[in-house]
Amino acid sequence: MSQLSRLRARLLSVVGLLCLLSTCPETPGQVTGWINPGADNWFNAANWSFGVPGPSSFARIDEGGFALLFDPGGAAGFLSLGANSPSLLTVSGPGNLTLNAGRLTVLTGTLRIQNGGWIDVIEHPTLGNQTEIGSSSNGASTVTVTGGGSLLRSGNLRLGDIDAVQTSGLSGSLRVENGGWVDSDSTGYVWAGTGKTTSAVVTGLGSRWDIAGLLSVQGQGSASVTIADRGAVNAQVTQIGANGSITVSGSGSSLNLSSTSSSTVVGYFGSGALNVQSGGLATALSAVVGGPNNIGGPVSLGTATITGSGSRLSLSQNLFVGGDGGSNNGNGVLRVQNGGLVQAATLRVSNTGTVEVRGTRHRWRWSAAEFEQPRRPQHRCQQQRPDYSFRRWRCVDRDRPNRPQRRPLGVRHGTGRRINLEQLRRLASRQ
Repeated sequence: MSQLSRLRARLLSVVGLLCLLSTCPETPGQVTGWINPGADNWFNAANWSFGVPGPSSFARIDEGGFALLFDPGGAAGFLSLGANSPSLLTVSGPGNLTLNAGRLTVLTGTLRIQNGGWIDVIEHPTLGNQTEIGSSSNGASTVTVTGGGSLLRSGNLRLGDIDAVQTSGLSGSLRVENGGWVDSDSTGYVWAGTGKTTSAVVTGLGSRWDIAGLLSVQGQGSASVTIADRGAVNAQVTQIGANGSITVSGSGSSLNLSSTSSSTVVGYFGSGALNVQSGGLATALSAVVGGPNNIGGPVSLGTATITGSGSRLSLSQNLFVGGDGGSNNGNGVLRVQNGGLVQAATLRVSNTGTVEVRGTRHRWRWSAAEFEQPRRPQHRCQQQRPDYSFRRWRCVDRDRPNRPQRRPLGVRHGTGRRINLEQLRRLASRQ
């Protein structure tokens, strides 16, 4: 059975369940499909096989149809877009659409919400609340939310592969721009099927993707989230897993993780990357760079790169590089370059972790082996003054004794794998 056939069967099963739950009326008009091969008004009954969808209808736009919803009051129970062939739906303000059965599915289709239009996927008491954006062809499944006041509100938002093990070979694209807003009341998944590419881009002042719970970025293909040009992604916590990446680029662009109990993980059962560059900002409670390994699988690798003046990773508690001290840690690499800044209460580097700080003239590299068995320092250092949270050292280059350098990072020798610090400052730009 093909991927699309399985998805169509899944859609039909949902419709059957709705009927069993007495939410599917007896009239055949409750399952209605778009029959106009061209572009026309959603509210024109002649465009639908059984009339304009009602609040509990199963609406399908397929076979190349192009529906335009420019007036308020659009409604359906369930909406499927492009189950068999590329199809389109544009919702433009003041147009809006309410889906009362908790499901929006975009397959080989294009959904565009613009000019203050909105779609609200309402929680169903049994079926829940979910938007699925996934196609078997790269880039064929696309949702764009653009313009101030434009909104897509849903519960779970699954972008790309809707199979939890990412084996069905699906991809998808989400773009939030020019002040658009996506509001996910539960979780956000950016998953790429085998050999596929899935991406979410949030760009432009006022553009944002709000996620009430977890943001998961991973897959058998390539999965990415890009936040640029003063856009923002707000979630509780994120897991960047196999083949996943999050990039925060540009002044005013931000990734804000608000959990008060869970750590952000970079390299979650696979190789993942967090990149903060060109003045971007990422904030969280704590972070683990180099998460757990798949038992019997490849070793996980987490890479966090903070680069460029004004770029910042700010953690209110701990930063772990090379796992969080468990028995199944992956490899972790933290790179601070060209004026980037990392702030944390505690930095811990395990025996599978590495920290690199690089500037235009100097490069510093630390690993756990150096902390556990400190080598003789390259510089002759004298303690300038102690501090309760870290130590400052005044270092004098032996080859250039008249040119003292300050290295604002203190290693508490004898404490093993742990460094306490107030800030990992802009070493690269000051050395």
